[in-house]
Formats: sequence, structure tokens, C-alpha cells
Amino acid sequence: MSRIFILLLLFGVCLAWTSSDLEIFRVVDSLKSILKNKATFYELLEVPTKASIKEINRAYRKKSILYHPDKNPKSKELYTLLGLIVNILRNTETRKRYDYFLKNGFPRWKGTGYLYSRYRPGLGAVLVLLFLLISIAHFVMLVISSKRQKKIMQDHIDIARQHESYATSARGSKRIVQVPGGRRIYTVDSITGQVCILDPSSNIEYLVSPDSVASVKISDTFFYRLPRFIVWNAFGRWFARAPASSEDTDSDGQMEDEEKSDSVHKSSFSSPSKKEASIKAGKRRMKRRANRIPLSKNTNREN
Repeated sequence: MSRIFILLLLFGVCLAWTSSDLEIFRVVDSLKSILKNKATFYELLEVPTKASIKEINRAYRKKSILYHPDKNPKSKELYTLLGLIVNILRNTETRKRYDYFLKNGFPRWKGTGYLYSRYRPGLGAVLVLLFLLISIAHFVMLVISSKRQKKIMQDHIDIARQHESYATSARGSKRIVQVPGGRRIYTVDSITGQVCILDPSSNIEYLVSPDSVASVKISDTFFYRLPRFIVWNAFGRWFARAPASSEDTDSDGQMEDEEKSDSVHKSSFSSPSKKEASIKAGKRRMKRRANRIPLSKNTNREN
């Protein structure tokens, strides 16, 4: 934590303006307030940007005569600024700084200090930038953790093989190795070379292999998980309803099938009673017909 604080402190010191930079900014702002056309130091002196010191001194003499308060009382502030401008351009370091800001842009006064206002990122751009930075940091942490786990696995393998000569017993092709002064018990397979950690209480072996550590994927990072979490919470309900509806239809179909099967069974059980009723009805009709025929013969004989 202290290292991070020191780095942030050094970063803030690097971003702080020097006294010469602040002086340049003040002179530029004062010149803009006097001259509305926003003239530069070179335009005020009417010299090229690559003018020598002699050319600057010569131009300064001419302009000092022109803007002298005795001849032009209204240009008193401009006359004082003219001296400051020439002093800035005469010094090699301050001139380099002025040329740098002239090329890249001057900061503006914002409340208590000068800040760059050429590009002001919006809230969306700031959030996207933070999201990318956090994703990169998360990916780096996952890679470091994966490498650390693989190193731990490899250390266990190296320790077991170094102390293989201290093997107390064997299980077939596996030799049981107990490190002197250590609590862990290893098993080393003499055929495959696999190293396992033996739990004496449960007699279970746990394979030790760097390949068992999963490699880092994009799907494991914050870059993938956060959008997936947002999309799932926003639209996952509709995707989750589809399987439920299909299950409901399946259950409804099963209920219908069961009802049909029950009706079939009922019909099969009820069919004999219907047959018996039809047979009885047929017998009754036959009896009626048999009773009617003799009666008709007797009547014909009597006639």
C-alpha cells in the first residue's frame, strides 16, 4: 500500500507545473485579455518562431518605443508584458516550454489551477476506460495466480522426487515417500512418473500435476463476466421461461396420455357389460317373434 501511495505522489509531482510554466501561462492569459486577436509572442514582436536572440532584441527595441507609456499611455500594461515576453524568449529553457505549449496547446485556468481542456472525456468514455483497465488488471491477476498454482504443483513434484530414496513402502508400482521433517506424504509411480499427495486418514491420493491447473480464458475475466451478468439479469428471464414452458407441455401431454390410457382401460372393462346387454336384448326379440308365430297360425285355422 505504501508503494502505491509513493507512486501516486511521484505521479502528482510530475504533473505539477513549474514556476516558469505558471509564469508563461499568466503572461499568455494577460496578453489575450489585452489583445483580443489572441496574438502569440512572436506575432507581437513580428519575428518568426525560429528567430535568433539578436532578432528578438532588435524587435523589442522597436516595440518598446512604440508601446512606451510616454508616447502611448493606454499601452502601459502591454509595455510591461513586452518586457516579460522578451525575458521568456531570451531564456532557452523557458522558450522551449513556450514553444511546446504553443504547439500542443495552452492549459486554461480552472478555479485554482491550470488544466488542459482540449479533450474532456464524457462519463461514458470514463466508464469504458475504467472497465478496460479493470479487465486488464483482472486478467493479469488471473495469469499470475495460475502461474503461482502451477509453480506450487511443480514444487511438490520436485520435493517428492528428490526424497524418493526415503520411500518407506510401496503399493505395486507406487512408492510411498514421506519427507523428513514434513507432514505431507507422497506417492510416486515408478512407471508413469505421476506424483500424488496421500491423505493417510482417508487413504485417498490427490494427483499433483501442473496440467491440472486450468489455463486463463477470456470467459474467466471481468471483461466477459460483467456484460454476461448484465445481459443475463436483463434478458435471462425470457430465456429461462422457454424450458419451463416446454416442460409444462410435456407434463400436459403425459397427463393426456394417462387419461387416454385410463379411458381405454375403462372401455375394455365396460365392453363385456355392453355385449351382455346386447345379447339379452337379442334373446328377448327372438322370444317375442317365437310367441307371435303360433298365434297367427291358430287364427288362420279357425277361419
